[in-house]
Amino acid sequence: MYFIFSLLTIFISKSVSLTFVSPEICALDQYFDSSQLICKQCPPGSQATADHQSCSCDEKHKKMQADNQSKIVCTPCSEGQIASVDGWGCIEQISDTNMCKFNEARSFRQTNGLLLPKVTCTPCVSGTHPSPDSTVCIPCDQIIHGSQCQCKPPNVKTDGICINPNDLVADSPNLYIIHENGLKIETTFFRNHLRIAEYMCRKFQNQTACQLLGNLCVLLHYKRGEKNRGYGRNACDLSEGMPWLYYLQDSAEHILSKSDIPVQYTFESENRNSSFLNFMLAAYSLTGEYLGMSPATDGTLQLCMLTRSSRAFTFQVGKYYTQQFCNLDLKYDNFENESVAELYPVPVLNLNYEEESGYPNKLSNAPWLWHLNRRIWLIDMSSTKESSDIENRIVRYAKKISIQTTVQLYSDGKIAPPLITIEYSSISLESLRSGKTMPITFEVVYIDSEDNLSFFLKIALTVSVVLCVVLAIFRSWTWARQTGKRVLDFAALIKFVVAFCSFASTIVYCIIAVASFYALMIHKSKRHPHVLMPSFEGENLWFLILVVAFVFKVVDMVLFYIEQITSEVFFIDWEKPRPAGSRKKEASVAASVISSSASTVSIWRLVIIANEWNEIQTYRKSSHSLQLIVVLFFLKVLHFESLASVEPGFQLQQISQESCDTSLSRLAIVASLYFIVWSVQCIFHVLITEQCFWNQFRYFIDLCSVCNISVLALRYRLYGYYLHGRSVHGFAEADMDEIHEMLRREKENLCEQRGLEPNSKNQIFTVCLQPQFRKQYDDIFDVLVTAVKSKRMHNGKSLSTIEDEQRVKAFYTMNKFLINFIDHCITELPYLIKDRLFTEAMLNCEFQDTSNCSIFYRDPSETAFSNLFFYGNEAKLMIFDVMLFTFVDMIVKNYTIAAFVAYIVVKSLKIVRKSGGRKNIARTIVFLIPPLVKVVVGVVEIPCSCSALLFDRQAQLAHTRTHQFNTVQPSPSANCLAERKSSAAMKLCSGAIDS
Repeated sequence: MYFIFSLLTIFISKSVSLTFVSPEICALDQYFDSSQLICKQCPPGSQATADHQSCSCDEKHKKMQADNQSKIVCTPCSEGQIASVDGWGCIEQISDTNMCKFNEARSFRQTNGLLLPKVTCTPCVSGTHPSPDSTVCIPCDQIIHGSQCQCKPPNVKTDGICINPNDLVADSPNLYIIHENGLKIETTFFRNHLRIAEYMCRKFQNQTACQLLGNLCVLLHYKRGEKNRGYGRNACDLSEGMPWLYYLQDSAEHILSKSDIPVQYTFESENRNSSFLNFMLAAYSLTGEYLGMSPATDGTLQLCMLTRSSRAFTFQVGKYYTQQFCNLDLKYDNFENESVAELYPVPVLNLNYEEESGYPNKLSNAPWLWHLNRRIWLIDMSSTKESSDIENRIVRYAKKISIQTTVQLYSDGKIAPPLITIEYSSISLESLRSGKTMPITFEVVYIDSEDNLSFFLKIALTVSVVLCVVLAIFRSWTWARQTGKRVLDFAALIKFVVAFCSFASTIVYCIIAVASFYALMIHKSKRHPHVLMPSFEGENLWFLILVVAFVFKVVDMVLFYIEQITSEVFFIDWEKPRPAGSRKKEASVAASVISSSASTVSIWRLVIIANEWNEIQTYRKSSHSLQLIVVLFFLKVLHFESLASVEPGFQLQQISQESCDTSLSRLAIVASLYFIVWSVQCIFHVLITEQCFWNQFRYFIDLCSVCNISVLALRYRLYGYYLHGRSVHGFAEADMDEIHEMLRREKENLCEQRGLEPNSKNQIFTVCLQPQFRKQYDDIFDVLVTAVKSKRMHNGKSLSTIEDEQRVKAFYTMNKFLINFIDHCITELPYLIKDRLFTEAMLNCEFQDTSNCSIFYRDPSETAFSNLFFYGNEAKLMIFDVMLFTFVDMIVKNYTIAAFVAYIVVKSLKIVRKSGGRKNIARTIVFLIPPLVKVVVGVVEIPCSCSALLFDRQAQLAHTRTHQFNTVQPSPSANCLAERKSSAAMKLCSGAIDS
């Protein structure tokens, strides 16, 4: 176990940086101060040791303890004398001595410890012991290790050193306690080293002892003793002489906002000094020895193994990096300034730092409460050992290390001091031996000083929420007009909530996707760090917002599918039975007249139209399967997924180990690629497929005209679409020759146009109906259903037979009602045909009052009724598709799995939509069972406005036998004359329907 640490302290230097040195470059009269990482001048009369780690008196000076016993000084020897080998005395200078015998020590002292005038070979006496090189007998009371020493009272031997117990810090069990995950561990290492290290550091300023004492404090997560909680003092309270461990004078906000680093970083890799963060690590052993400095690219900070190239690219400027899940002290950053290497202290945020009030360093939104530190460790298996004979119960390790670099705004690449965030955890030794994977995270992220992207997103989202509320209110008001609601009720409130979910999900997702794409492209294209992606932790807020947006979109899609499969549709059949002799063949063969009996109207035209209607319900401009295949092809085969890596440049290459993407960068690439592929599909479909090959909806309109069937589809109670399919020839049931003749006449313009208005081609209308129309529409069903209830067992007929008869009756009744309405035969239900106003077209709504008169708005595009299908909601479906894809990808981080899940979900929803739509047609069109039917028990009164429309089937047949059809469309007045007379004659009648 070792510690990583550096010691440029603001208390002794006004400079914020320090020229980079190592022990090897110190002069002969200088030693390397491992606390401050600089070369210092040795005191007079001393010289540096061979390793330059300390100074010792030269051969002309001896060591002497100062009066205050807190410092050792070098005192000159007399003329002709040199320092003894132990350095504590002076003896006569001699040229050389012979080696002493095996059982003798070459001694400079007498048996009583007094110095000899010259070297002699003398056995060591009691109270002394041979030095490691057998040159002297050393008094045990000196500060020198010796396993053979017997300390004189009152001194006691502590860690191999004779020390007066009164000079040590008072012994207490709290000095040796470590609290970890609820465990209270009394560590042997603390008991053996803490008190002696404090003594050596305080009394003799021994650097190794001071470093050891600092290490013990770091192992406690810098937690000071708290007497009021019963913890007492600990290593962090014994701060005298310890190295720099805390930032005490400045707040964390001030430290992290300094602009003292002069380097302008760039994304250009040619200059390694300005395109890489050259972190240098100063390492110390657990016992305090300085181990030297090394670059961070050697992988010291990364517990998970990486290749050499991967470790180097981890610290490339602008390159985000994260590494997680593997089996099981950064303090200075090397900055280049005019070819002179300098060091800058890097603060540490230890998330395990605890105070009586809690863990202030975990408050990410309160940096003014942070306590920054200077030293870290990575793995601890020593301090948790409770006895030399017992194995560790736990192993402590650095669970997460995050290097966050803040780019100064408008500074062309300058950065603020990086921040190292570290979090520790522990794992039991049994779990470690069993091969359990430890969740270890190492990440490098960049943020800008103002966090521009997050600021923009917050402003945009705030504005969008207000906009969504306004749009939801407007949508709810429009919906209330289209459904005929006059007061606010629970249904209107639900509509408002769903409308808000619809707008909010779409707008929020688009804002985040566009902002993320912009930030990613700027990050990749600029020379200097400019607009940066959020950090991995900074993404948490936006991930939560995207989750909420997706939930909102799911709510919106649920209502969308419900509306799609519950819309009311009625096919208006204009065909009437043709009298005998009206159908004559005009072929070259001899003419023949058909049977004199009246021909009946076939149901198959209606079945064909209903089937085609069902087929186009899930028809789209784009293919979802093709969409996913193309997107995956670009991502995986052409390596567009590498563009999601948050690093400079646009290299399309296979994802490497050091590449790192974020949730927002993946969303930006997937959403943009998805939108481009979708747009290409839609443009190709509209401009090429529909113009040159087939137009599904144009074909459906033509089919309706050929079949002599119109369609009235109500999206809401008073709002829907009308497709005018009335044949200009007056009939549709014809043989091949007649059909050919009809088409020829249309081609040569020998007949009227197909439009609802005279000489008009417009067949599609958006209809806003008056409430009276809906009332009569519902009254027809009310009367018929009541009749079914009252005659279920009449005439001995079965229930199913009676219901079938009533359904057939209902079809003809409703068909006649709608024909009369379209032909203006019902005076109390008038309607106007007009164009939308400009504002109505822009806002896709209607402002004109329809309380007394229905309005048919022309649709020049002839695609308005596609809003009842997938085709007219292509954008909404695309937004849901891409949100589903990216939502799954944010969870699993795998494009293939996300595409597979998206395919399954969309395919399932398509099946549900098609099945529900088919059942809706069977329920509301073919068999005419309306979604909502009022059941009235008792006497049924037929409203006057409705009674004239209810007629006997035989009367209808008799009427149609006398009607002669021409090859041109009949005028509405001729069709309605008989009905108006019948209506006037029956104006006051009422009663129940006779079967």
